[in-house]
Amino acid sequence: MYKIILTNATNDNQKVVWDVKKDIKLLRSASMQKQEDGIDSVSISPVHNFVENSATFIQPYNTLIEIINEKTNVIEFKGRVLSPESEMTDSGLFTHELIFEGAEAYLKDSIQSYSFEFDKLPVENLKKVIAHHNNELKNEAYKHFKVGNVTVEKNIIPSDENYNEELKYFKRSDDKDTYETLMDLKEKYGGTFIFEPTNDVTLVHWLKETGNLTNTVIKIGKNLKSIQKKFDASEVITRLKPLGASSETANGDEIKLTIAEVNNGSPYIDIPQLIKLFGIQTGTVTFDDKHTPETLKKAAEDWIKEHEKKQARISLSLDALDLSYLKLDPDEFKIYNKHRVICPPLNIDEDLKIISIKVDLLKPYDKEVSFGERELGYAELEKERSIKNTNLIINKTVPGIIDRQTGGINRDVMVLNDYKITFEDLKLHQSNLLDEVNQILNSEYLVDNEVRADLLLKAQNVESLSNTIKDALESADERTINATKLVVLQNKMNAYRLSLKSFVIAKEGAKISLLKRLQILQSQYTEKKFSDTLKSVAEKFGLTVNQYNELIGEPNVVQKAISVVTEQTDSKLANYVKSQDYQTDKNGIVERLNNSDSERRQLSNQIADRVTITEYNNGIEAIEQNTDQKLSTMKTETLQDGKKISQEVSQQVFNTSSKTLNQTLSQYINSISTGHQFTYDENGNITNFTIGSSGIKLNGRVIDMNDGDVTIQNGVTTITDAYIPKLFSKKATVEYLDAIGITARTLQAKDKQASVNIENGSITMNRDSGARMDIGLDGIQSFNNGGSLRFSLTPTLVTTSAVGTSVSNVYLGAAPTGEARIVDMNGIPGDGAIGSYAYRPIRTLAIKFPLKANGYIGIDGNELRIMSDGLNDGGFKNIRADKGYFATVDMNNEINGTHFYIRPKPGGELRATYNNGGDTSYANIRSDGIYAPWIDYNGHIAGSHFYVRPAYGGEVRLTNTGTTDQFASLRSNGIYVPWIDFNGQIPGSHLYIRPGSGGEVRFTKTGTTDQFINIRANDGDFNQISYNKWVQKSREEWKTGIRKWEMNASEVLINEVDIYEFYYKNDLDYLTRGSVIGDGYKVPDFWLSKSKNGIDNTSVIWTLAKALQEQIKRNNDLENRLKILEDKLNG
Repeated sequence: MYKIILTNATNDNQKVVWDVKKDIKLLRSASMQKQEDGIDSVSISPVHNFVENSATFIQPYNTLIEIINEKTNVIEFKGRVLSPESEMTDSGLFTHELIFEGAEAYLKDSIQSYSFEFDKLPVENLKKVIAHHNNELKNEAYKHFKVGNVTVEKNIIPSDENYNEELKYFKRSDDKDTYETLMDLKEKYGGTFIFEPTNDVTLVHWLKETGNLTNTVIKIGKNLKSIQKKFDASEVITRLKPLGASSETANGDEIKLTIAEVNNGSPYIDIPQLIKLFGIQTGTVTFDDKHTPETLKKAAEDWIKEHEKKQARISLSLDALDLSYLKLDPDEFKIYNKHRVICPPLNIDEDLKIISIKVDLLKPYDKEVSFGERELGYAELEKERSIKNTNLIINKTVPGIIDRQTGGINRDVMVLNDYKITFEDLKLHQSNLLDEVNQILNSEYLVDNEVRADLLLKAQNVESLSNTIKDALESADERTINATKLVVLQNKMNAYRLSLKSFVIAKEGAKISLLKRLQILQSQYTEKKFSDTLKSVAEKFGLTVNQYNELIGEPNVVQKAISVVTEQTDSKLANYVKSQDYQTDKNGIVERLNNSDSERRQLSNQIADRVTITEYNNGIEAIEQNTDQKLSTMKTETLQDGKKISQEVSQQVFNTSSKTLNQTLSQYINSISTGHQFTYDENGNITNFTIGSSGIKLNGRVIDMNDGDVTIQNGVTTITDAYIPKLFSKKATVEYLDAIGITARTLQAKDKQASVNIENGSITMNRDSGARMDIGLDGIQSFNNGGSLRFSLTPTLVTTSAVGTSVSNVYLGAAPTGEARIVDMNGIPGDGAIGSYAYRPIRTLAIKFPLKANGYIGIDGNELRIMSDGLNDGGFKNIRADKGYFATVDMNNEINGTHFYIRPKPGGELRATYNNGGDTSYANIRSDGIYAPWIDYNGHIAGSHFYVRPAYGGEVRLTNTGTTDQFASLRSNGIYVPWIDFNGQIPGSHLYIRPGSGGEVRFTKTGTTDQFINIRANDGDFNQISYNKWVQKSREEWKTGIRKWEMNASEVLINEVDIYEFYYKNDLDYLTRGSVIGDGYKVPDFWLSKSKNGIDNTSVIWTLAKALQEQIKRNNDLENRLKILEDKLNG
């Protein structure tokens, strides 16, 4: 069970709203949601009276909640309320809802500062983030966090070409809150953050792996109430179009490489096994680093092998009974844990991890659980397909399935388990009631015998019903439980609840009776017994008692009388009340003694306030001769006359042998020191003592010390050997000084040739020659003896004739986003803008860049020029390099000539290759024209085809040199084209296909000479093509996926086929018959051609053949049955 407490941010007002043990039930409903990714939350619905009486208590962000699992004594949730909601229904019922967000939401209340962390452990980065958060909210301790267990490790960085130094970095941004920063850490290093509330701060655990495999199984008929299974294939791809690197067309458009030229002209790759499951679902995947069709196709095939293993996802959510509360299961349902889930009707039997859990806090055994998504491969998809068609997202709810598969018995078992849990709750309530009732029955103040008897009867009745239900539940057999037995059990449970209610009413009546009796006894004693005792004491001491029960007499006599009153009171208390009531009555006496106060006597010019006793201790059985009489605080008199006030300090009496501080203590303290602050009451007594902000200052002139290393005489202090953290002195003589901090204005050298002056936040070193150096927060400046600047070091400028070292490198550092600039120093500091400075040349032997890094030269103009020493006035110089990477190589217009030369060595070639593919990874060449005696195929590129590709809509034309309309002949071994058209720019109209002498024109499939294809010709209308024989190839080696056709062809012909007669629009004279494809027409899907525009006659023929086969079989069966009947009739 759970205990739920509401409090405010200062924790000075707590309200328990749910505690079954104490019968506090101020909630209508309450639930807690925990999830792996996201902030946990709690929703409660308090009763109207509580909200009405707590209007000022419930405030957004200020009202906090704490939820304690009383079974484990663990705090499971801490958080704050967001926006309370209230409403009144049309029936007049008021409802209220409070939504709380978990303590991790406090991380949204702080903004991180910018920092750049390099090569640090994840735990170090996390500690820095949490420390900043705590410091930002240092005045709100309840929002603080502490780093707990961290198992996440550094990223493993490869040392090969995949090396990425950014994996070592972690950057905190000053525009992100702490929660977002933690999510950045998670994205960089992985793992899971777990927030654990404690009695102090919230712990942050960062774990690489979470959860344990438990022994509690979730299954039908035991603890599974309902289940939902979702199958998501929204991202499945069954037809892949792989795309490679981009290139630019002649008109500037960007196109991507495809596999068409190495895939029989098709840019797609079909995945047959997935098409069979989902149909055609086309998708694209881009491989930007693939520059040839061959490598692109290989990459696409690898992608298919990897991704067909996880083409779809499956997720589960369910409602279950947590039977660990009845000790019927070993493990409780907790987030991150793994449980075995068994539901045969939905083909579920596996270990699954809980990623979200919702708990009913009033019925904690009732939980909604969600498990993490699992990716399915082809084999599992086939298995799922055998259960139900997976072309749609499956949404299966189980209650009906459970009924059909398991029958009523398992429903009854679930109800029985629910009764067991409810009975445990009621038994706990009964136990608490019995404890309270036993205390009432054992009290001697319960004197009403009728009330006592009624309470005993109610207790026995509750106990009897409880034992009856306990026996019934223990004897209930899950195998034989049924609805009739459950109804009997339900009636007993209802009677038990009514009995408990009557028991509570009887208990409250007994408490009222007891309290009334106690009030009567207390009244009888506190009035009369005190008065009698006081009169008896007054007679012994010659005092009188006035109408207010006050002793009238001398103060010292009154004090002795008090002691006697105490002793007699002890004796009479023992006679009138039991020892357990003694303390209560004694406190009553003390209150009366305190309230009586001491008499205020008015003399001629003096008022004496009598002593007020605020605390005493009596009842000691044996008083020894020197035993202390404990008086905690006795205030002294305040004597007041017309001209003089004598203030005496409060006396603290420790024991009979202690010394008393006399009234001169404060005067003595003030005479030798200052800095004391005293607080006085209305009578002038010291009630408090503090030290001023400047501390205590002793008057050295009245102190004389002459012992040890320190002597003080006549206000002069001499220290022989001492450690002094701070020394303030206008004049001090020190023979030897070893100091960490010295405060001084001027330090003078012994030879008077140099001095150091410290004043106004700066240090000046002076030489007797007149040279000096100033050191301050703004930098260092050195001046010659004539006053001229020698060198300076300031935040904006360092001036010196040279910077160097003979033993190491020289470093010139800039900010992470800054740069080093060589400028005219007269413009420094300037405003930092690039155009605000006059730049100067840099002369060096060589420029080197960092190891394993590129070198960059940035310019704001149009060109990088390599000139002679005269720079802009000089001529151009050559560039020599191993390789050059350019977007454009242009002719230098400032050099004579128009031709552009690229000159390989004799015997060499001009080769255009990709910049990342090696010497034989050839790239395209684009130009206006190419002049060459021949064009040969590049044997260094995989493949053997040669491509001449005009623009879309254009043609490949072979013409004589220098012409565009004088066509040349084409001679080749073979031509592969989708069509051949007549060249209308050549005289004539005939198209000739001329085989060799005695040869034939044959139409065969691509790449074959004996597999003939159909011919379609048009002469105004489609003409028939006659053939002598039609043969469908059917050898086994030409086929795949062979299986027996299990289909009722007769039913298909009857129910799914309509045969129509119609005319083709281009042949209205010829009536034909067949199927029609379109809306409202019946035609089976498997009769359609691939284009969905025609009928596959092969499928039609074989459907008819199978239907005929089925009819023949049925006919044979009928004949056999008829033969049997005839035999029977013929006897």
